[in-house]
Amino acid sequence: MEDKKSRQLHMMAAFLAMEPINVLMSIARELGRGSITEEVQIFIHEQCINNRICRNYPPNQLYVKNFLKKIIAEAESQFIEVLDILYEQYAQYLTYCKDFDLSQNTGKCYRSLMFMFPSSNHFPLAWHENQQIREPGIMTVTLRSSLNMLEGGTGCCIWPSSLFLSEFVLSHPQLFSSKCCFEVGSGVGLVGICLANVKASKVILSDGDLSSLSNMKFNLETNQVAIMEKLKQKGCQDPTFVESRYLTWESASADELQNCGAEVILGADVIYDPSCVPHLVRVLAALLGTKNGSLGSHDETSVSEEFITYNENRSIFCSIELEKPDKNQKDNKGPNNNAYPVAYIANVIRNFDTFNCFLRVASEAGLSVIDITEKQRSMNLLPYISSFDRTSIHLYRISSLDSMRDTR
Repeated sequence: MEDKKSRQLHMMAAFLAMEPINVLMSIARELGRGSITEEVQIFIHEQCINNRICRNYPPNQLYVKNFLKKIIAEAESQFIEVLDILYEQYAQYLTYCKDFDLSQNTGKCYRSLMFMFPSSNHFPLAWHENQQIREPGIMTVTLRSSLNMLEGGTGCCIWPSSLFLSEFVLSHPQLFSSKCCFEVGSGVGLVGICLANVKASKVILSDGDLSSLSNMKFNLETNQVAIMEKLKQKGCQDPTFVESRYLTWESASADELQNCGAEVILGADVIYDPSCVPHLVRVLAALLGTKNGSLGSHDETSVSEEFITYNENRSIFCSIELEKPDKNQKDNKGPNNNAYPVAYIANVIRNFDTFNCFLRVASEAGLSVIDITEKQRSMNLLPYISSFDRTSIHLYRISSLDSMRDTR
């Protein structure tokens, strides 16, 4: 029975997240033990297509139409009676999409992500539709996003590394709780919403694209985490203040960045364009800085470095390995202890030369880059999502070389 409930939950979650239709069909077959039974059809109608979230924040119309078409066709091929309501719904979507053009396919729609926590875990609850989602162990985030980068730019898409980084945030809340967090290239705002839900003291989200920034603000409002006053009105104790900020890497000043007071910096899929690498590194260096808030100078001979070149076998990733701090050395815990900020960057390496360029420029700026993917594992909180390959994403911890000296 529990296995059946789990499959049903995955079916609903995969639909709301707009997973590929072949994934939905596979789950539907599992629910019906190989057939699209009447019980499966009822579940699809009531819990997927007619879901409360789906009604208020509908997925792409063509996506729903194609899903219904597949369900009906497979049930008919198995000589299973199709529910009249499914025929009616399909006819409605067929009429709606009759004059379908390319603009619909590149337009924005809603995707709702259900983060599923182990039942034994303490988990956050997202504000959604003026009330908290009450399902045990589930945090639901609804995002307006583009189906592809032709509409709204790359910042309006949900990238694989943002899913990965969100799981990391929710799996390790102690790294972000009560800290000022700054995200570069925030896109749809998913990571920021997760940071708010693990009770970061402040979240600063930034993007250099105005359309992405507008869409991000909409998503923050939808998930009720954007404005502290609104959360106070709802009786939320000590709400996180979330700020969205227009920031271009090329023009951001060091003073502006250093005055943010960021303790943790985050980024997802921000290392992709070699022409942007120097500007990105400059932003990271200013945010990480030194205890005195300046980049300072670095004595290269005092730090042991080993460069590992990334190669096409994908078994070794580029990293800068530094001397390990003394295990007996106590970590600085907060800004009052003059602790250094740290950055966590999740990225898919699509071009070896671009990433090696990033490593070189980062080293020249006095930053250490360490691959912590294996060491700092996250829970699989999106088990129903198969549209991104977790093994292709790596997590990097970036810090100032000054901090490495001070902890030795």
